[in-house]
Amino acid sequence: MSEWQETEFGLIPEAWEIKTVGQLVEENILEKPLDGNHGEIHPKGTDFVSSGIPFVMATDVINGKVDLVNCKFISLEQANSLSKGFSITGDVLLTHKASLGRTAIVEQLETPC
Repeated sequence: MSEWQETEFGLIPEAWEIKTVGQLVEENILEKPLDGNHGEIHPKGTDFVSSGIPFVMATDVINGKVDLVNCKFISLEQANSLSKGFSITGDVLLTHKASLGRTAIVEQLETPC
């Protein structure tokens, strides 16, 4: 039976370590977090289309999942104009603005048209 240690997060296995995201980045365990596309590059209401490439915002991160059904969509051309924020399977999304603290792991995505 494994030993347990009391931490600020509750009981965890004694062999576990608690580290910050910054420490994990420094140790090359995680990639440096990327923020989304803001300012002039962020799609405006008129840029959204009825189908296309999902444009995931913080409100689309719900109960540990990414809502790819009710999210907004942009055209492939618009997506190609963005400079960052392209998720791949296994990425962890963390919201940090209005919808603070939501998280989700990106599941397998279908290839866009």
